[in-house]
Amino acid sequence: MPSVIGKIISFEGAFSIKGLDGSVRKALLGDNIYEGEVLIGDKNNTPLNNIEISISDASTIVIRGQEKQLFDASLATREFTKEETITQKDSIEAMLEASGDLEEIQELETAAGEEVVTESSGTAEAAFAELNNASVNVSADLRQRAFDANDGFNN
Repeated sequence: MPSVIGKIISFEGAFSIKGLDGSVRKALLGDNIYEGEVLIGDKNNTPLNNIEISISDASTIVIRGQEKQLFDASLATREFTKEETITQKDSIEAMLEASGDLEEIQELETAAGEEVVTESSGTAEAAFAELNNASVNVSADLRQRAFDANDGFNN
């Protein structure tokens, strides 16, 4: 059975809870909200209508008006299971190898702190300043440049 994520502690307006099986029930004071359920504000609610849910870590979530909220593991204070996380370097590399992205990532190079000049398909150049927490004056010549319908920008 899914774990309890929160409990309704107050509300004003009409709200419903959609269960994992697709069933919908009216939200009532004191109802538990389980992992995977969605709390839905009624279409006739105004932005002033709201519902408060106490989460297991003693925090409170407020949902207003016609908003929806999925109650999943990210709202619970429990730790993620081994299947929900990737924590080991070998696990990450295995995942990347399976997706075919490992070689592409290994070929990436960083150039932090260096000035880089790149050219676009046109004649304009862009210069990126060194990242050192100082301010830089950025200027471009795009306003002076005449664009031709055949220069590839309209594709």
